[in-house]
Amino acid sequence: MRFLMFKSGEKILIVDSMITMRKLIVKICTEIGITEALEASDASSAWDLVNTNPDSIKLVISDWQMPQGTGIDLLKRIRSDARFQKLPFIMLSTVADPKLISEAIKAGISSFLVKPFTAAALTEKISAIQKK
Repeated sequence: MRFLMFKSGEKILIVDSMITMRKLIVKICTEIGITEALEASDASSAWDLVNTNPDSIKLVISDWQMPQGTGIDLLKRIRSDARFQKLPFIMLSTVADPKLISEAIKAGISSFLVKPFTAAALTEKISAIQKK
């Protein structure tokens, strides 16, 4: 399956403190035709990438629990900037706590996925976002 809505020069941003998780997500995305990805290991570095690539980042996939700022901190910062209020954002977490999910929804999350996840589950989330 390939996603045609990601054009040349359009990127996704993968944010996770674990390099193995970032590489896994890159691999899944490459298999579905998303070939340009930026990576960050924490929320602060991710914000710098979003802020310096305002027109090319078309999707953020971020872990919730990270050092130097959480995924929810990153989401709130992104949503507080008018340029990024509609930027799709998938939150990943090892915790499926309804309170956390509710907080993420209130903060403007596009989708939520519990770790560990399958390639099919991530593909489904990306596909659903692109259909909106």
